[in-house]
Amino acid sequence: MKKVLITLLAAALSLTMCVSTTASAYTFTNIDQLVNFKEKVPMQVQPLDDSVKDEIVQKLLQSDFNGSNADDIVVTYYGSLDGGKMLINSYDKTREYTTDEEADIINVAKYHNINFMYSVSSEKDVIKLYINGEFYSFKDAFDAGLINYLDLWQLVSCVDDFYFTYSYFENNSRPLGDVNNDGVLNVQDVTLMQKIVANVEPVTDEYIEYGDIDDSKTIDITDVTAAQKIINEIK
Repeated sequence: MKKVLITLLAAALSLTMCVSTTASAYTFTNIDQLVNFKEKVPMQVQPLDDSVKDEIVQKLLQSDFNGSNADDIVVTYYGSLDGGKMLINSYDKTREYTTDEEADIINVAKYHNINFMYSVSSEKDVIKLYINGEFYSFKDAFDAGLINYLDLWQLVSCVDDFYFTYSYFENNSRPLGDVNNDGVLNVQDVTLMQKIVANVEPVTDEYIEYGDIDDSKTIDITDVTAAQKIINEIK
């Protein structure tokens, strides 16, 4: 598996290429062909107020580390997502943790043909979200509606082992950008999106569902540009 760092539509993103797929065609977007490229920022340890840290340790003693001693709990803060959702790593320094380099990839969420994934080599390295006094895995937080797709894009930019893949399925499932629903993303979709942006074609919920590539809840010139760049990669 090889990792490529990218940003998709003003969000700092990273991309990992998977070695196999059941699709008849599979493509990934290159760094130099993305709009507004910004390199992924490695995780940085952030200072954490003692009172907040004590609160977190007490929560952990009630859940993940029931039976542990407070002095043995190591808490590391890696900053927050928009809205104050805290990125927390924690472990008990007296415990042994698996260090399997072939740890399973966790499928966090699928947005059309974009898959968000989180893969760590050790349970000790797992980052969780601390939201409203409770801990959540990325997947659980997303499934519960506590984070959205924009939060997932933000996670890709700031968590080392969180990434996404973009797959293009030829004559298979409907890919993101396929606004005319012919099973493929092509210039006809770009033309239709341009008409929508110019108010020549009325916008519908279905158009937005598949044409809103940057998840801005509308179809605009940024989505048109993104679709064109993906098509260039497919050719």
